[in-house]
Amino acid sequence: MKPKFKTQFILLSLIFLFSCEDYETRVINTIHQDGSITRLVTMKNDKQEFDPEKYLVPVDSTWNIDITMEIENEDTTWVLTAEKLFNSVDELNFAYENDIGSNQDLPRSASFSKQFRWFNTHYRFSEKIDQTLGVDCKLSEFYKDEELSFVYLPNQVQEELKNGPDSLKYMELSDSLETIYEYWLFTGLAREWVEIFYDNFETHPELTISREDMRTKIPLFTEQLIMDELDEEETFRKILGEDFYNSFETEIDSSFNILNDPIETYWNMEEYDIEIKMPGNILASSGYVSTGDSIQEKGILWTVTGDYFLGQPYEMWAESQTTNYWAWGVTGIFIIFVAAGLLYQRRKQ
Repeated sequence: MKPKFKTQFILLSLIFLFSCEDYETRVINTIHQDGSITRLVTMKNDKQEFDPEKYLVPVDSTWNIDITMEIENEDTTWVLTAEKLFNSVDELNFAYENDIGSNQDLPRSASFSKQFRWFNTHYRFSEKIDQTLGVDCKLSEFYKDEELSFVYLPNQVQEELKNGPDSLKYMELSDSLETIYEYWLFTGLAREWVEIFYDNFETHPELTISREDMRTKIPLFTEQLIMDELDEEETFRKILGEDFYNSFETEIDSSFNILNDPIETYWNMEEYDIEIKMPGNILASSGYVSTGDSIQEKGILWTVTGDYFLGQPYEMWAESQTTNYWAWGVTGIFIIFVAAGLLYQRRKQ
């Protein structure tokens, strides 16, 4: 059996650590009342040249682009700033669909809604990313509420906490999450493998283990891979037996080949930050509302990272409302008119 699972993840991790050259990217979406969006993208690089195929979000020649240089502690950083007005979310979604950058395989889409409610108007904007796996493997299954709150913080906020007054607490929390991360990740991939295997080979005449029975063995697979540090071949032999492995080695290997696609999608995804600015007053949001002086850009923040949507959809949304002052004025005039009419009728009587 070829190494398709644990070994591949180790190799991909090393490749990611030593060859990562993605641009540090921040996206600011300013939502206007008519549904148009002003999108500002900043990318940082140690070279003056920026390769569009390495952009983490779609930016092309139709944008207003400027490249400047920053020097700090004798280190030179080049900053590409790009801005464009999208007349609607449809135009933004079209840009995502035609992306040629690093995250071109990322299934992203934006939506906008506007509801008139007489005294105020309600707005909702979101960017949603579909889950990578075909099976559910939610982070909330593995992390406690406090841990999950930390996991969903933007990267820059996590780093500030780990370097702040309670640094020891957050460093310990961050370290403890690594083991949980492994259980979550390998559980999701094992769930996906089981479904792939049975979708393709469930009718095999020699297959005596049902899909449900195989699903119950997923915790054992995860335990063997992580705690006992076995590879996938040793794990199959130990849990399912020599006979099963020898009979289905080709089918097992074929299933791992199919699993390669979501694995590569997950590892190829490059992280970036998003900020959303809404019209009027914010009512609710799934993001982190930054108000501290230490944050360079204040607003509702998210980090787009593959962990969030591997086993579940991920939506970054914000809701706000504006006051319709003219409606208050019309209502006030109407009340005065009605009150005056009633007073006139009473005096006439």
